[in-house]
Amino acid sequence: MDENRLSQATIEKLGYYVYLLIDPRKSGKNNGVFYVGKGNKKRAPSHLKDTDFEKEEYAKNERINEIRRSIGNPEPKIDILRHGLTSDEAFKVESAVIDYIGIENLTNEVLGHDSTDRGRMSLDEVEIKYQAKKAEFLDDLLLININKTFRRGMSSAEILKVTKGDWRIIKERANNFKIVCAVFRGIVREVFEVEEWAISPKDYKKPRIFFEGKVANKSLREKYLYRDVSDFQSQIPTRYIKFDKQKKVIDMKCLCGDSQCAKCLTVNCEDDNCTVHTMENKTKRRNYFEIKRKDSTKR
Repeated sequence: MDENRLSQATIEKLGYYVYLLIDPRKSGKNNGVFYVGKGNKKRAPSHLKDTDFEKEEYAKNERINEIRRSIGNPEPKIDILRHGLTSDEAFKVESAVIDYIGIENLTNEVLGHDSTDRGRMSLDEVEIKYQAKKAEFLDDLLLININKTFRRGMSSAEILKVTKGDWRIIKERANNFKIVCAVFRGIVREVFEVEEWAISPKDYKKPRIFFEGKVANKSLREKYLYRDVSDFQSQIPTRYIKFDKQKKVIDMKCLCGDSQCAKCLTVNCEDDNCTVHTMENKTKRRNYFEIKRKDSTKR
């Protein structure tokens, strides 16, 4: 019997489930678990069928192929952790398990569902989350999301190491930003002053950049450290914030004031290479709302 195969009769009884991919060569800590997933039907065994490196989830596929190339050509194991769940329940279980094991110990690309808002936190982190004041931006700065690399108890030097890069942003634009805030779960965890932006020597398909810098001075840290910037977070790990003395923060919103408005997200996107918010759409939106603003000031 193929231990990684699911019969149709079993599939019909499983419902939604949470599963673990396990390295049979490992034991001890985490018992060889290297991936946590949620799905239904044949989702779990499907991971073992297509491990083309050019497709998504490179780290997971690389681990599967590494296991298969090792002595004895073993096959990764699959455990069903919980089944008979609704889709929402499965999301919550998956997220909790990822938080418990630690994404740094897994090949998962992202944290689990709702982990940013309600995931594993120390008592100090819970206090910071619910008592943090909203950030008031008084400088041009760059927010960098470090959800995947942040660890509890990290020193400022360690946070700098995981924040500095490499990032897929345009060097000419980044040169204008001398302050970087490292953000974990919507809260600024450290503030850095940029000394230099440079192109990474690593071989990427498209050039990436990193910065050299230091922990910011006391006044900057007092302004931004442990401030809530969740309203400015998105799926893109980097977010430019530009300050204008006359207009305060320039966030190029339309007139609705809704931070989740699709039109707002389009005009706010700073990534010229973004495949979701193309330059053509951004230009159209920005021109349209600029005309609207001018019209509104004439009345």
